[in-house]
Amino acid sequence: MIEGTVNSALEAVVTVAVTGTAERRRWVTAVIDTGYSGDITLPSAIVSGLDLASVGGTRVKLADGAEARLATYVATVDWSESERGVLVHETETTPLIGMALLKGHRLQVDIEHGGSVRIEPLAS
Repeated sequence: MIEGTVNSALEAVVTVAVTGTAERRRWVTAVIDTGYSGDITLPSAIVSGLDLASVGGTRVKLADGAEARLATYVATVDWSESERGVLVHETETTPLIGMALLKGHRLQVDIEHGGSVRIEPLAS
């Protein structure tokens, strides 16, 4: 199970370990974004620090309806007591965890400042 908290902006936040090439690892605090269909976003400073391998770019539709092409990388995330390969979209925003990473899991959020956030695998 992954646990986090709800911050003062009422965002559900969790901290996960992200690993890049040469076993470079960094703990990243990310906001859960149910409107984001990808795995995870990271800013360029973290992408560079982890020396992530590029897999080109991905065309995405933004919340305002505009389309953008985001640089895309591969990484590994410690997720629900196992490691999981993910696609990372590079953006200069707060790191986000999207629905692709949450697939197959239950998300439970107590929506109040300081509330608990729990992510656990769905029973098979």
